[in-house]
Amino acid sequence: MQTELRHTVFFQRAIDDVFDFVTTLEHWPRWYPATLRVECDHGPLRAGARAVEHVRKLGLPGVLHWVVTECERPRRFAMETTAIHMLLFGRAKLRIEYELHAESGGTRLTRVWRYELPPPILPVLDRLYLRRNLIAESDVALGRLKQLVEESAGAPVTSAAPSARAQTAS
Repeated sequence: MQTELRHTVFFQRAIDDVFDFVTTLEHWPRWYPATLRVECDHGPLRAGARAVEHVRKLGLPGVLHWVVTECERPRRFAMETTAIHMLLFGRAKLRIEYELHAESGGTRLTRVWRYELPPPILPVLDRLYLRRNLIAESDVALGRLKQLVEESAGAPVTSAAPSARAQTAS
């Protein structure tokens, strides 16, 4: 069964700036809590590009191999795993999509995280813990991303909580 998590955040930055920051995977360790490092081409990635992400999730080290499946600058970017080397998660399938829209002098970004976990253990773990953990982790990540993107041009950053909203579907 596929699970979908959807988060939306608004940036006081131009759509091109947000797109370029998000699609430069070497930034991921700065804003995504589970990411330790990323090996990939420098700068924004294009369709067909590959990346290797080193993570720590649920206390477990892992390596995820990604391929960029869609890149329509500056509106859409998607990537999915081609291999996962991590205890319990080796047969999981992950997909991340970024949808961007220019509005109100800034950019609205929606991050869609889709995943399939093989039975029998991981679907139970997902219902009991993993989904809630991913939602909380994504809220933190998008708050950090908002701050980093807005600070990268010297734009004012408010001290209020990040404007991220999570939705789940399964």
